[in-house]
Amino acid sequence: MSGQQKFQIVSSGKVLRAKNPGEVLAEMASAFSISAKQARQLFLKGWVIKDQLSPGQVVQYRTQLQQIGLKIEVHPAGKFDNRALLARIQFARKRQARKAAGASAPDTVSPPARPLKPAEGAGNSAAEVAPNGLTPGAVRDRDTAPVQQVSAEPKTAGERSARAQLAALFSEQDEVLSGIRKVVAGGRWRFIPGIAGAALVPLLFAALALIVVYQAGVAVWNIPAAILDGSFGAGTLVGSGLTLLLLLFFSALFLLPYHRGTTASERAGISLAKADAPGVHMLLEVLGAKTGLPVPASVRVTPGAEIEGSAGGLLPLLRGEITLSLGLSAVTTVNGGDNVALISRALSYYQGRLGCLATWLLVIPMRRLQGMQDALENERTVLSVGGSGGGIARLPHKLLAASGLALIPLVDRLQSLHRGASRPLGRALTARADATAACILGSKGFSEFVARWHQLNHADLVTGEINREAQLVGKRLADYPAAVRWLFGNIDEETRNNLELAMDDDSDLWNLSEPLGTTRLFAVEDREFSPVLVRTDFTLAKLFADIRDLSARVSSIGIEDRCRAVDNQSLMAASKETEHAQRVLAEYFNRIVPCDLLPLQLPANEELQELDLQQSVDWLRSRLIELQELEDRYSKLQLRGAQIQLGAGLIRSNVKVNAQEYQLCGATPAAADESVNDNRVRIDECLQQRSQILSMFYQRIEKTIDGMDAAARKSCLAALDRLRGYEPMRESLIALERYGDLASLLVDRIPSTEIPESLMQKYVTVALQQCEKLVAVVEQQAHILGDDLAARLAGLEDARALLAGNESGKSNRDALTRMQALELHCKNVLAQVGDSYQQALAALLQECLAEEGRRNVRPLRLVGAL
Repeated sequence: MSGQQKFQIVSSGKVLRAKNPGEVLAEMASAFSISAKQARQLFLKGWVIKDQLSPGQVVQYRTQLQQIGLKIEVHPAGKFDNRALLARIQFARKRQARKAAGASAPDTVSPPARPLKPAEGAGNSAAEVAPNGLTPGAVRDRDTAPVQQVSAEPKTAGERSARAQLAALFSEQDEVLSGIRKVVAGGRWRFIPGIAGAALVPLLFAALALIVVYQAGVAVWNIPAAILDGSFGAGTLVGSGLTLLLLLFFSALFLLPYHRGTTASERAGISLAKADAPGVHMLLEVLGAKTGLPVPASVRVTPGAEIEGSAGGLLPLLRGEITLSLGLSAVTTVNGGDNVALISRALSYYQGRLGCLATWLLVIPMRRLQGMQDALENERTVLSVGGSGGGIARLPHKLLAASGLALIPLVDRLQSLHRGASRPLGRALTARADATAACILGSKGFSEFVARWHQLNHADLVTGEINREAQLVGKRLADYPAAVRWLFGNIDEETRNNLELAMDDDSDLWNLSEPLGTTRLFAVEDREFSPVLVRTDFTLAKLFADIRDLSARVSSIGIEDRCRAVDNQSLMAASKETEHAQRVLAEYFNRIVPCDLLPLQLPANEELQELDLQQSVDWLRSRLIELQELEDRYSKLQLRGAQIQLGAGLIRSNVKVNAQEYQLCGATPAAADESVNDNRVRIDECLQQRSQILSMFYQRIEKTIDGMDAAARKSCLAALDRLRGYEPMRESLIALERYGDLASLLVDRIPSTEIPESLMQKYVTVALQQCEKLVAVVEQQAHILGDDLAARLAGLEDARALLAGNESGKSNRDALTRMQALELHCKNVLAQVGDSYQQALAALLQECLAEEGRRNVRPLRLVGAL
């Protein structure tokens, strides 16, 4: 096929966080010479702004729209259609009119919809529903019963009381309960025709695997067969060997990536034991007994808002070994009724063996194909080590990667084939799942639930984006679920209306946790289900033993060690200056932003000093991957150093330790000292290699400033002088980061390890001394740095006084609380200094980037953006 590929620019429905929506609307109306009403359409998610664009036009329009402040997405031409979006909007308006007409009827008693506040602000909580220390009864016969029921009754009075209170949340009317049981158990025979279509792609790969095994067996048998026939020779060995090599190559290229694709799509989480959340496990058992839904064999918590079921494979799934993934963001944000509805919907997919088989055939092949496509696009092969082949595997790895790129269109066609073949099955499964959720809340309240679900999903997506942006500069949210809850409670009315109007009718049937659209919502409302729950104003957060600790733990899942947790508010409500600084730094350093202060010195190598600006940028481009590896290694060594220091301190305090747990080569003082010295040498070597590359960034700055006019040069030299004002803080910042890591390690170990009070007091004292030293340096450099940073640090004096025990009646605190306070204080001080430094550095680098653009310097990017 000839001709250049065309693209379309589609609105994401959001503006850059540093921009005001009103200003963006006015600028778009002015830029495109359209009315404000027409410009407002560009805020609709999925609205096609421009279609049939060449790659060059895409870059031009995207740059212009991002400068205005509108976030956009690039898709192949023809993927989205404005006519379909307008039809959906019209459909949603009709539904709103119908709902309003129903609300105005005399016999309507349902209250008007209103935005839901975060769960912790809800009325009548369920704290009394599940007191701590409960042990739910066992679940019987998961292997054979299509619907799992609770067999063992609670043994203690407390357990019986808690179960009775949980059961009181559900209706006792036989008509209502039989209705949901009929929905859950019904419709299974409709899955059979769809199962045949959904099995097409898995059977294709199974047939290919059998052919490969058969051909390999034939190739191997040819050798003894030739010996028996007396025709054995070199040709026989060569022929069989080439056949086996080709079969091995085909398997490594096509079959293995498909079967490995599932692991990439599984989201990591923390297993939730019954002791961590006794009320949750008991609620699931009561839910299964009341509704006939399967009771999951295990529960896993994740940081996001997704609630879905999964299993370790098809056979465990058919045995009823279901794992429920519970998103803590959903648990802590929406009320208990919404969470029970989401849980019921997720479990309904796995009702009965036929439902388990149908769900597996619908979801797993698509996840495998998506994981396979992702691996091929990113040139990951079975020989990859850390993303690329190494050693003797380099050449085969490159061959597999190059061949895999040619298979991407084939994988895309297989995805389309599976979507078309499994769509009837997906519609049948989602119809049962939607009806199950509607039975929990009732058809009348289902539309408000779907609206909150979309808002929750939006808050999760935006929070995830903020967290990813923060990781570029070595930061992350300290409490991800709390950030989602905060954003959910602060969604403005215009965004709520846009979310409802932009509900996608064509929901992804292969994503079991995606909110449904208007068509499926209308179908559920027409069935007029009665609610199974008699109360929805409770919160699941009270059913956990320690929800705050669990939230902090899951917030670090999938985050690199180099990213340090910072206060949510500093990222979620960051100033425009901070956000702008992060974007400038990400552009200048190509997203590999140094985790500490940039060395303000030229490289020691004279040959490198003689390079001009373009040559310096080209040299840096060739070292970007190495710099990323050094940044990761440095962060890991810093964390390892904190573990070694803690282990050495415990050994000197005569506490028995596991040497491996603390990265020690032995459990004696001499071995601890050896480990400390070894790690220090490794850090010094890493810093030396890292400084050589970072010094080239400083040379890049110097070369850029040399070509500026007099006024710009003077401004940039003044900015450099300000950056030098931070140099005396370098050692204190490194020490504070180490003691923050130490405090974090102690917080994790205090519940299970006896830590001497003298050791903890020593860490607190030394950390506070470093804070005082840092404050003194800031005050001394106030004539260079200004008064803003000193004022920020002055606001933390009360926390330092509290840690030092200077406030009367506050010095006798338990060890865990004190270490948590120390960790938070160290991170706050580092965040304040780091934010001030990054803004100062970004102000200089922005001038440098502008000058590089005027001089047509090729940018540092490894790959051009499209």
